[in-house]
Amino acid sequence: MQSTQNEPAPSVWNQMAPLLDEALDRLGEREHDAVVLRIFDGKELKEVAGAMGTTEDAARMRVNRGVEKLREFFTKKGVTLSAAAITGAVAANSVQAAPAGLSATIAAAALSGTTITTAAIIAATKTVAMTALQ
Repeated sequence: MQSTQNEPAPSVWNQMAPLLDEALDRLGEREHDAVVLRIFDGKELKEVAGAMGTTEDAARMRVNRGVEKLREFFTKKGVTLSAAAITGAVAANSVQAAPAGLSATIAAAALSGTTITTAAIIAATKTVAMTALQ
């Protein structure tokens, strides 16, 4: 089976886009939030850490774990991608990085000590993915 790691981004995106919603749904809440903020919203790790109320190292670990889980999910579905290919394709093909209020909602929840419901984050992510596909 040939790897798609070195193929141009549009081909990688075409393979992973139909599976992206399901892949994101499989992430834990913290990893999901970190991946959305870092990749879809293009935030620096320092900003991700601040929004999530954690350290930069913890944010880095959450993003890395989330991307690795995405890679494993895609591999199980027959789409062999590197972590760099996944992040590059998502970042390059997201028409709108994340809904405008998503990072503010995550930050507000982190500061208030409450958690964001998984359903709200999933709904926002699906909106992003559908916008990108259109």
